[in-house]
Amino acid sequence: MSLVQKYIKLINDSSIHVTGLVLLLPPAIVVYLFFPNIEYTHWLIASGVICTVVFSVHTVIGIYALIKKEFETVLNFLLLPAGMVCFVTYLGFK
Repeated sequence: MSLVQKYIKLINDSSIHVTGLVLLLPPAIVVYLFFPNIEYTHWLIASGVICTVVFSVHTVIGIYALIKKEFETVLNFLLLPAGMVCFVTYLGFK
């Protein structure tokens, strides 16, 4: 079993609180970077770069799971983060 498969199994088998932190926090920070009137600090830029990489990897895992028809993984890695992006965008630009 590869490292990616172990990570996917860990996320799919973990509680909703762990899943929420790992899967929903990076897209929220990435969307926050696009809000107007924020001050870009070194910490915000560094966390934004890290969260962008994590969010991109999760998106690739979700698309690969969609091709393989693994619906639980698609929900965790593609639909939940996409919903969080929509939710944070709605709240931020409201």
